[in-house]
Amino acid sequence: MVVINFWATWCPECIEEMPSLDNLYRSYKDKGLIILGISVDRKERTVREFITKNPVSYPILLDRKGDVFVKKYVVIGLPATYIIDKEGNLVKRYIGRQDFDSEAFHQQIERLLEGGNEG
Repeated sequence: MVVINFWATWCPECIEEMPSLDNLYRSYKDKGLIILGISVDRKERTVREFITKNPVSYPILLDRKGDVFVKKYVVIGLPATYIIDKEGNLVKRYIGRQDFDSEAFHQQIERLLEGGNEG
């Protein structure tokens, strides 16, 4: 199961949710959860400096040309989080800041990791 989180260094809501997203990753990575943070910043140096000061446990990728952000997922706002199940199906999309520490979100992740649906 994969959680893709689109974010930017200039997005306050993106930055606010990063600690809870990192907690989610550390809680479930050994159970098969993959989280990919995809920055839409244009400059690699900006992202590298930000992550050095604000480290996270999950991988951070850069989509400076918008190939994934615009062309693949057609993201309409930041932060944007997409949940992909074990079969590669998009099961949930969130636009805006999320509390990944919430009990409801953890229950949803546990169901999906066990092969259930998002409901």
